[in-house]
Amino acid sequence: MGNQDEMSRQIANIKNLKMVNIYHLFGEDAPVLGILAYYQDKTINLCNADPHFQELFDKLVEVYAKESEYTYAEIIADEETQRILDLACDFPTDKYEKRLAKYEEAKAPLFLPRAFSHAYVMPIVKFVCEALYRQKQETIRFEETVRQWFGQGMLDAVVMDRPMQLSFMIHETTEDTYEVTVRNVLKLGNLLKLTIRFGDRGVSASYSDIMFGFQGELLLHITEGQVTVSHLLKELGEIVETYEKGCELAEGFDPTERTKELMGAENMEWKSYRLPWGDMVLLGRQDGELCQVYASRDRGVDVSRGTCFRDLIREDGDQARFGVLAFRLYEREDVTEVHLLGLGYPGNAIWREKYAGKYFDLKR
Repeated sequence: MGNQDEMSRQIANIKNLKMVNIYHLFGEDAPVLGILAYYQDKTINLCNADPHFQELFDKLVEVYAKESEYTYAEIIADEETQRILDLACDFPTDKYEKRLAKYEEAKAPLFLPRAFSHAYVMPIVKFVCEALYRQKQETIRFEETVRQWFGQGMLDAVVMDRPMQLSFMIHETTEDTYEVTVRNVLKLGNLLKLTIRFGDRGVSASYSDIMFGFQGELLLHITEGQVTVSHLLKELGEIVETYEKGCELAEGFDPTERTKELMGAENMEWKSYRLPWGDMVLLGRQDGELCQVYASRDRGVDVSRGTCFRDLIREDGDQARFGVLAFRLYEREDVTEVHLLGLGYPGNAIWREKYAGKYFDLKR
């Protein structure tokens, strides 16, 4: 851990960039990518197998964007490296402003995450509960609606033929990370605890209960060509369920029109995938950019988590996918609001500095 912290500090202090070289190890078609940078009187050289590779790439794009503007700065880079860096920097403020032209900034959100997170968190919780009841040779059926108030509420269910109520509490610990506690799962008084994280590449959920010794990991992994769900469930340390499945394509689904507008993807063709817990993932490609939407709906509110990437190396690859923007859009008949989210590494520095963390309401 100490070495990782030291490497992060070294990357954070990069300035006075003199040379950058982005290259393929073992030939142009090889999957291993490397970056060599010379700055001040120091060098750094990482490949994409290193956990700090994306962090380094992100920092070099940021420094290159700032220092290449100076007339006295001479940053040495071959043609391909310069093309990649220029492409990463080619998303200035005016492009973001154009996509937000129908919105006005709000000082505080109308849609508080703790009041609406159940829309995309609780379907996953229900899916996990169903898996646990299967292990006990029982079935649980949930009512479609969720009774909740600002992250606390009740799930109405029928176990076999017995009505049940499972109380729950959702707590957002960091942006897009939620700690969930569900009471009365499998037995009165039993606690099921989950940590659910939504990210640019998918969703992860880890969970455990108190009385029966269940532990599990649920992963949704999103790539351009496939959306897969994997599940590993243990009882008292023994594996009782494990699988990995690709999600099937679903016909006739597109993101909402306002989601498309924010992504600059009004004319994009979309592929849609229905997840085992009912939500949708929608993917589209246009002009070297990949757009991704995680869509949920609850009682008249559409919630869309949109992310847009730009491919810098290969159109069919995942080696240098560069984040352009990320948001969560709340749409109700009477009001629409977008929350601008942070980008993982690597991502656009202008977005990170000027937009992430802000709220915008649709102009009336």
